[in-house]
Amino acid sequence: MPADPDHLRRIPFLGQLDDAALARIASRVTAHRFARGEVVCREGAPCRGFWIVQEGSVRSVVTSAQGKLRILEVA
Repeated sequence: MPADPDHLRRIPFLGQLDDAALARIASRVTAHRFARGEVVCREGAPCRGFWIVQEGSVRSVVTSAQGKLRILEVA
């Protein structure tokens, strides 16, 4: 099911797009649910698109040379 263009328009970097461009993006959006702690993507892995977090939060981390997690950002 395509995303609602009006919902996407509320996202700051998408809100400036014209109706046709927004409709094209909305037709390609797929909703995904992730469990707490589930890995969404890994550094160096091929990019499968970009993620818009509708609900909840995301923690971006890297592993140091010593094997410790380093938090880059929580959004």
